[in-house]
Amino acid sequence: MFLHIRITKDQFIFKNDSIDNLRVWLPHVTLFDLDNYSDTTTIQTAIKAMDIAEKVFIQIEAEEGPELGGALKVLNQVIKKTSAVIDYQGSHETLNKIMMRFKDKQLGQGLSLQEKVQEFFSD
Repeated sequence: MFLHIRITKDQFIFKNDSIDNLRVWLPHVTLFDLDNYSDTTTIQTAIKAMDIAEKVFIQIEAEEGPELGGALKVLNQVIKKTSAVIDYQGSHETLNKIMMRFKDKQLGQGLSLQEKVQEFFSD
């Protein structure tokens, strides 16, 4: 499963190049996209999908300022998922502190998203 989390000031962003590209690179991987404005049903569905997924690649794109919203609930579930990794992009004061709990799950910044994802799902 590939889970994209966006923390943004803009409430309506419907275009997601990361997800669109992944559909081409890895058509067999389940894709899920949410943001800090996602409703409770979307958040609960993401958590259930993570629970049943063998492996979870989480990409977080964050910008300073907005509240984390339901994305915080999803991150609390990541701790339980031993087969999860996080690709954290951007900066957000609260999220930066939370990410300290996930040092062992964070990926380095040296590779492109495509390389990181393909390497993760090639096992």
